[in-house]
Amino acid sequence: MAHIISTPERYQNIAGLQCSFESEFVLHVRLNRPNNMNAFNPQMWKDIAYVFDTVAEDGDVRAVVFSANGRLFTAGLDIKATPFGSRKALADPAREAYRARRRYLKEIIGSLDTIATCGKPVIAVVHGTCVGGGVELISACDIRYCSKDARFTLKEVDVGIPADGGSLQRLPKIVGNDSFIREIVLSARFFSAEEALQFGLVSKVCDTKDATLAAAIDMAKLIASKSPTAVSGSKEVMNYSRGRPLEDGFQFGATWSAHANLSADPAIAANASMKRVLPKFEKL
Repeated sequence: MAHIISTPERYQNIAGLQCSFESEFVLHVRLNRPNNMNAFNPQMWKDIAYVFDTVAEDGDVRAVVFSANGRLFTAGLDIKATPFGSRKALADPAREAYRARRRYLKEIIGSLDTIATCGKPVIAVVHGTCVGGGVELISACDIRYCSKDARFTLKEVDVGIPADGGSLQRLPKIVGNDSFIREIVLSARFFSAEEALQFGLVSKVCDTKDATLAAAIDMAKLIASKSPTAVSGSKEVMNYSRGRPLEDGFQFGATWSAHANLSADPAIAANASMKRVLPKFEKL
């Protein structure tokens, strides 16, 4: 797919990710360790946090597509490159847990949380196999598409740990079937694109990776054409309201709506509608 605008330096030369603009306001982020099956090492968590912290402050980005280079989305954690890859007998395991494991897990959760909280919609595109940390990554995204060859698994129980990147917290709020969530978490079994669609983990399944990516980019372009204050505000309200009482969500949403109504965007949208032209909104 041709990129019609250049990629700013701030998104270049990132070790574990490849970034480019597919069109104005649409950033495409790819996992980029294909020779290592896009397995997550500590540097990749830093790369993800850097990119989405940058996205949060970047007026040139209104929507993000997140895919992967290579034959699969990701094989999950690169065990050899994590504190869990080797265990040493220490005099005080509690201090090991506090200093190493706690710090590492906070890094994973914090990295993925930058996706959820960046203020811009993020569309995940999954192809092939999506293991462990990959499921946790897409759980932090707003919209999830996959190709029909996609298969998913949370493998953590097979390596002796509970899933620790936020999926145990996010997935029950994404997927309404508690029995299904507990089944895939506790068994670590693979589940198909068809099941992912059936239970609501993804909202679209396409025949191929290229078709899935094209659908995601089209959706990102559509979202990017909308008022950025309205889109970002909608994401903020939905994030806040998830898991909170309705009344709290109503109050928070009313505050955002009052703020948005002071923007020039509603008038721009109305005028464009009357003239039957596409609205042009200022950068966020």
